[in-house]
Amino acid sequence: MNGIVIGSSRTDRGVHALQSVIHFDLERVHRRTKEILPSFPDEQLFFLLNKKLENQDICILNLQQVPSTYDVRHAITQRHYCYRVMLSKPFVHPLVLRNRVWSIDTNQRLFLWNQSYPNFDVENDFQKENVEIAMNKLVGTHNFSAFAGAIEPGVSPMREMHSVSLEIIHHHKPQNHLLLQTIPFEYGPHFYSFLKHRPSQTCTEIQFHFKAKSFLYHQIRIMTSTLLKVVFGELQPFHIDEAFASRNSSITKAIAPPDGLYLMNVKDPYS
Repeated sequence: MNGIVIGSSRTDRGVHALQSVIHFDLERVHRRTKEILPSFPDEQLFFLLNKKLENQDICILNLQQVPSTYDVRHAITQRHYCYRVMLSKPFVHPLVLRNRVWSIDTNQRLFLWNQSYPNFDVENDFQKENVEIAMNKLVGTHNFSAFAGAIEPGVSPMREMHSVSLEIIHHHKPQNHLLLQTIPFEYGPHFYSFLKHRPSQTCTEIQFHFKAKSFLYHQIRIMTSTLLKVVFGELQPFHIDEAFASRNSSITKAIAPPDGLYLMNVKDPYS
């Protein structure tokens, strides 16, 4: 089988993808005679591709034939990204969440803007109302130059944000035997000895959800760091307006690390 794979999205190094869409033009060729053979049935091709990928970090979730004119890069109508931030040190072993969330200890200085928040209390100090106002200001069609990294020549900075939303999750340390069921088996005994002597803890996870047809380079990571400044009360919603007006605002140039960013799914006419 010969084929070229075209992906619907590109992500920065370190960013995760839970679900995406690809397309490829597949030609089944006889290995010896080079004769063009009939295509595999969808069910058989689905099995063969996953068999080929069984030792990889990806798998095929669904497969279907599309017209030859289909181009996944232009067919996508929406991309959904989620950025996960963990406030305070999580109670699970660092190996579980390493490179999977942006874990912020409010007692330590954030390298992005050299600031710490030792007295920040999630229950009482979280600026949720201000954050929701700031998120609403990002929705719609805007020039996102102030929220992007380097913009390539010929690329328009205009983007339409379909929605920006916030989810707050309070994680309470479960019983040790329940937690052990959620972590890799090979680490079980080590984690048990680690957890057995830990005091009861609670940590708060903030999830920012961004939906749009397309995004500029680093746009989500810059919007996330800007919204976090609103969370900590360092910025106010009107600073979003100032950033749009300036189109090159210094307050929005901090880029959140890639660890907490996830491509959740993409939508196209066939999904």
